[in-house]
Order: sequence, then C-alpha cells, then structure tokens
Amino acid sequence: MCMIIDGAEQSLHYAPRFNGLAPTRDGCKLKITGAILHGHRATVFVSAPHLPTGANLTCILIDHVLNDNTTLPPHFRLQVDGASDNWSLVVFAHLEALVRRQAFLSARAARNTVGFTHDDIDAFFALLKGALEAIDVLSYEEFCDAIRKATETFK
Repeated sequence: MCMIIDGAEQSLHYAPRFNGLAPTRDGCKLKITGAILHGHRATVFVSAPHLPTGANLTCILIDHVLNDNTTLPPHFRLQVDGASDNWSLVVFAHLEALVRRQAFLSARAARNTVGFTHDDIDAFFALLKGALEAIDVLSYEEFCDAIRKATETFK
C-alpha cells in the first residue's frame, strides 16, 4: 500500500471566491493538504493557513486515512516531498509505531525533491483546481462541498 501526502498550491483557496475574478484578501483563506492511498481513495484536508504544517499534520493524515480503510495490506510505503517537516524523526517514529502495533509488517518512507512528489497527486490537485475554477464559492461549506464532489471518483 502506497500513500502520497502533499500540500496544494494555495492561490484559489478562498471563500468567498467568484468564478472569473481574482481572489481578494477580504475572504477566508484556506489551506489544502491531500493524501492519496493508491487504489483506494483520495482525501483532502482543509485547514486554516495559520495552522502549522509539519510532522504532526503528516502523522494525523496517515492515521486518518488508514483508519478509514477496513483492510490493510502487510506493507506500507509513504511518499512525501523533501520538506523537513515531512521527512523527520517524528514521522519515522510514527511509521515504526505502526509496525510495532502490528498494523503492518513493514513501513518505508520515500523522499522526493521539494516541489516534486508524484504525478498522481499533481493530477489530483489539478482536478480540485478545475472544480473550484468552474464555480462560485460563497462559504466554507460550499468550498468543502466542491472539494468533496470533485474527489468522489478519484482513486
């Protein structure tokens, strides 16, 4: 099982946001982090931009996505970009804890250059961008609904 975690480019992530108009600083800026569990599901996490990213967020994303899957294969692979908040002792300890708790027989982490994760998650973020560009988003709830609808069929 392979999981990819990355943050999206954030320029369209405002509510309210009107189709065809540049986002204003008057709205609520939102931050999107995505996680793809290959062959199973894609998950989007929406948060406020002032909340820090880092090892804690990465570990929470791993647990959230894994807890939503009823069957787990014996081996787990995490793919992250090379940012220090993703590639840290806390994340490694968390992967080790998953193995010690017998969630997996083995867990490995792979690191890509910062800004280069994988074509799959880039395609996923392009799908989200297209969905958001096509509509007006007047509230946080509408923003989340648009994201949810765009991700329903992505695996």
